[in-house]
Amino acid sequence: FYYRIQNVCTVMSIIVLVISLVSTFIFQAGLIKYLIIKFRNVIIISIIYLIVSITTHTITLKSRWYSKGKFVWSYELVALYVIHRVTAILYYYNYKKAALVLGDPKFYNDNNWLRDKIRYGS
Repeated sequence: FYYRIQNVCTVMSIIVLVISLVSTFIFQAGLIKYLIIKFRNVIIISIIYLIVSITTHTITLKSRWYSKGKFVWSYELVALYVIHRVTAILYYYNYKKAALVLGDPKFYNDNNWLRDKIRYGS
């Protein structure tokens, strides 16, 4: 039950991130490439975290289902659990950083920063 809630919350946070990106002036001006370059780390890590979470939860539930009465921690499950926790740290750090960066007003107005990006292509 709790695994489903965690996975649904992760999907919802990815949806909120996408909505935040779509609501910027840069996206509405059609300059999606700049947003993807700026936020590619958080996009990739969010997808990887969701995949690792679903995999960890599925294997954990299968392990509990087939060994009724006791829970066996195999080496593979411990390794997957560690990968899941490391990925979680990266996910939460990058997601919070992206939320703070998206709070900057320069993403919501036409300004010189954006014009310089277009003019010089950097």
